[in-house]
This record gives sequence, C-alpha cells and structure tokens, in this order.
Amino acid sequence: MKAIHECSTVQLIRSATIKVSLGGTTFLIDPMLAEKGAFSGFPESMNMSQRNSMVELPFPVEEVLKCDAIILTHTHVDHWDDEARRVVPKDHLIFVNNEEERCQVEADGFTNVRVMRDGEVFKGVTLFRANGNHGSEEILNSAMGDFLGHPMGVIFEREGCKTVYVVGDTVWIPEVSERIKKFKPGVIVLNTGNAMMAEWSSSIIMGGPDFIRAYREAPDAAIVAVHMDGFNHCVLHRPELRLLTQRLGMDPRRALIPADGEILVF
Repeated sequence: MKAIHECSTVQLIRSATIKVSLGGTTFLIDPMLAEKGAFSGFPESMNMSQRNSMVELPFPVEEVLKCDAIILTHTHVDHWDDEARRVVPKDHLIFVNNEEERCQVEADGFTNVRVMRDGEVFKGVTLFRANGNHGSEEILNSAMGDFLGHPMGVIFEREGCKTVYVVGDTVWIPEVSERIKKFKPGVIVLNTGNAMMAEWSSSIIMGGPDFIRAYREAPDAAIVAVHMDGFNHCVLHRPELRLLTQRLGMDPRRALIPADGEILVF
C-alpha cells in the first residue's frame, strides 16, 4: 500500500466558501464574493436585521478565483451570489447539483456547466456525490421545503492523498454516517453555523452537537468547522465552538476551527 502524502488541503475563504486541493488540483466550492454588508439579512430568519455578509473576504477576489474548477453544492445566495455571477469567467468549468441548477447557471451566461456525476474523475481527483437535507423532515415538508431542498455534499479522492468529505448544507442524516463508514475520509468539512429560521426551533444545517458526533464517529479524521460568522442566520460562532471543544478535551489537531483565509494541510 502506498503511503499517504501531505497533499490534501482545505482553505476556508469565508463562511461556506472554501477551497479543497488534492495533489495540486484545486476546487473552489460555493463562491459567495460580495463585499461586507452588500445585501440585507435573510427574510424570516434569526437576526434578520443584520446585513450580509458580516465579514469581508480575507484577500482579493482574483486570488479566490484561482482554481481548476468550481463546485456549487446548491445555488442559495450565501453560496452563489450576484457578485460571483458577475466576476467568475463565463467559460470557467462549474459543477452543479442537478439539471435545474445547471439551467439556472447557464441562464446567467455560463457556458461550461456540468451536473456532477457520482464517481466523476477530474484531473486525477474522483468526485463522489453525497445527499443532503437542508433541514428536518418537518421543515422540508413545509412551504419552505422546495426552497431549501437537498444540497449535495462531495467526497474527493486521489491516490496517495487523504480523502476529503465536504458535507455541505445538511442536518445529520443516515447517509452522512454511511459515507463516513464507506469512504473513511481523513478530513471531514462540516457547515456548523447552526443556521436558524425564525419560525422553526431546529436548525437547517449542522451545529456543535454534529461537530462532536463527527469527531466521535470518525476517530481517525480531522473535523473542520466552516460556515460560521458570515451570515445573519448562523447563530453558532467560532469562539463558542472552540470553547466547547476545549471543555470536552477534544484533540486540537483533529477538532479544527479555521480563521478566514487559513489553509489546513493534511
């Protein structure tokens, strides 16, 4: 068996916008590129008086856009905004979740848009899809269900590199555990901002308990927390999660809460 080399990296850009690189192939995931305070808070959500994004990008957009391909787990504005639609080159390769979103992105003038296939190979990296539920069954069966829907997660594999599982905007569902068992990722990236809508008592993405669960279910993996501190509806913040991990005695080499712009090397 070949040795695992340090060729997998995860860089938090801001909120849910990250870069994942394996063996030099880089994917930009969910680019949200507007300036701080560019648009109003999300209607019917917690802290909706707060303008979004709540923080600036950590470096120029030109640096953010350096990648081999873009992946959109879904097209909500905190993952793919008007500024991204404006500045991303129209011929850049963009992988999307489904045919509806392919048509949506192409309608904005993009010419190289592909629905990601399960097991697709791109520049030496194999991409596997993972289903997501953007809220509880109760929420998804409500009037909000069609809007929230089922974003995808993505597992990135390359020979000699640690496997990276970007779980995406989902609550914990059985498939998350199943994917961890099947792929045995060395890195699991969780959207842990505990995003809340005003009328529901449960979150539409993961939070602190899910971070702890992933840490325990994948004892050989690094767990990376993102999608915090950027948008009004995310009510779990990095200092709170960091304090929780310290209180529980979680290994800081595995329980990772990066700063905006930080690169993690595995």
